[in-house]
Amino acid sequence: MNQMNFNDCYDNVSLVDSLPIMLCKHPYTAKVASKIADKGYCDAKKQFYHGVKLHLIGKDRFEKIPKPNFFDFTPASVNDLTAIKPMIYQLKNQIVVGDKAYSSEKFNQQLSKNNTVVLTPIKLKKRQ
Repeated sequence: MNQMNFNDCYDNVSLVDSLPIMLCKHPYTAKVASKIADKGYCDAKKQFYHGVKLHLIGKDRFEKIPKPNFFDFTPASVNDLTAIKPMIYQLKNQIVVGDKAYSSEKFNQQLSKNNTVVLTPIKLKKRQ
């Protein structure tokens, strides 16, 4: 896990996301980077793959892409929330914006001790 410092970012707003790095589209026969990569599922592409995931927390900037603050690589099978927890626990007095993968009431309760909250979209029921 690495940390970087930047001065042109909002002090208390961070963005969090994970993305797959597909090394092979055939996860059952893949032998590429077998010590660090494994089988995962990309929901956006609706496919299984062999690879790793990049997990990133970036500092929000007005009308610019976020600047990385923390990042880490994990095998593809690691859950996004599990992978990001060690990084988010280091944040204090932050509003962290993420997708539904980071939605957890228990997790938010733990973060409230550092005056940090994770904002995620509301999960709607079908046909809402």
